[in-house]
Amino acid sequence: MCPLTESPARGEVPDLRSVQVRLLRTGERRLWDRLMREHHYLGFRSFVGESLRYVAEWEGRWVALLGWCSAALKCQARDRFIGWPEVLKWQRLGLVVNNARFLILPGERVVNLASRVLSLNLKSRREAMGGGLAATSSMESRKLFGCGRWCGRRHSGCVPWEESR
Repeated sequence: MCPLTESPARGEVPDLRSVQVRLLRTGERRLWDRLMREHHYLGFRSFVGESLRYVAEWEGRWVALLGWCSAALKCQARDRFIGWPEVLKWQRLGLVVNNARFLILPGERVVNLASRVLSLNLKSRREAMGGGLAATSSMESRKLFGCGRWCGRRHSGCVPWEESR
């Protein structure tokens, strides 16, 4: 099936339990990059450092794209919020990941879709890291970001995992 198809009719009550978030498969990267470049308000060229690309699927079609990369070495808001002493910050920086891109694809105007996708993705990221995810940060604008306050949780440049469950 084509990854991009019609979304449900307006007015339908969506059942988001079947939404799945997965890592990009071999051969899908060019489409992911193109869609992100064409539809994300910041555009897209490439990620810096280690990165992972995810796709959210619902009823056989792509509905959202997510990109994660290594955390920036320094981010004043994040570092102040976490409060780790300098020596611990350098030891634990690998436990912090940066959500570099999050895109609900055009035409997908479904209540709670962004929150569902981000929540599932955070859970899969935590599992992939063996439970060692300390915090997530985002470079997305608070005003422009679809979930605004990270699925209703506290926002201050990053979100401790304990608050993002």
